[in-house]
Amino acid sequence: MGLAIRRQCGLATDRAGYCDTPAAKARLTTYLTGAAGFAGLIAAGLGFADYDHATGMIDIKPFNVYALAAAIPTGIAVLMAPLALLKGWRK
Repeated sequence: MGLAIRRQCGLATDRAGYCDTPAAKARLTTYLTGAAGFAGLIAAGLGFADYDHATGMIDIKPFNVYALAAAIPTGIAVLMAPLALLKGWRK
């Protein structure tokens, strides 16, 4: 564990060495809230959801789960195929 992190946390670290102070938990909550808001803005920009800035509510529009379930493995296969060629995976 680095000296800077040890100064911030003192002895308040968990078994993995992560900082376990109230300030660290508040910071994590702030980051997660910001990430959810950013995801709402992106979804609204792409037309998948309606985002209300005043209340922070994200209203997801209806979508076809079967089409999504079919698109995810296809997308993963498209991303993995060039990697397989570059790595030489034959079997």
